[in-house]
Amino acid sequence: MEWQRDWRWTDGLAMQHINFLERKAFDLRNFELNYLWTLLIPTGLILLFLTFAFVQKHRLQGLANQLFALQGEISQLKSSPATASTTPAAIETTRHYLDNAIAWAGLLDDISKNTPQEVKLNRVEGSITDDRKLIVEGVALNLQVVTQFKSRLISLPICDKIAQISSQQLKDAGTPGRLAFQLTCWMR
Repeated sequence: MEWQRDWRWTDGLAMQHINFLERKAFDLRNFELNYLWTLLIPTGLILLFLTFAFVQKHRLQGLANQLFALQGEISQLKSSPATASTTPAAIETTRHYLDNAIAWAGLLDDISKNTPQEVKLNRVEGSITDDRKLIVEGVALNLQVVTQFKSRLISLPICDKIAQISSQQLKDAGTPGRLAFQLTCWMR
């Protein structure tokens, strides 16, 4: 240990002043800094924890509000009358249309397979209303090809009867004798 010594003059006499306290001014400052850090670190951690808890509580409150709103909507939907698409009448109407529906893709494929090469179709139009008819318009090389096409169409399982509505001789220089026609096929 080091003793702090200094000389003082008192009443004309030189006296040695001896300080028996250690030179710990720097250590005392360290003690104060350590004490300060000892207080600041836990206080900071507590503040950080409280901030985190507040943020989480705020988020939880927002989620609870959303859940409450969704539960209200769910209970409103449960208590509301059935929508139009789930009423028995709507279900029966949908079943009726599905039972009486025509498989258009299959029908068009059958027409394509049964169309002679000498026939070029311009329009195929179908209707599933009460008359359930299919209108076929096109151009053929001659009347025999149209008759052959009619017989192929009547052989399809969906066709009930066929009528030739119109036929007209085309007058163009490219191919003489071409015939524009319109057929109507009533479906089963």
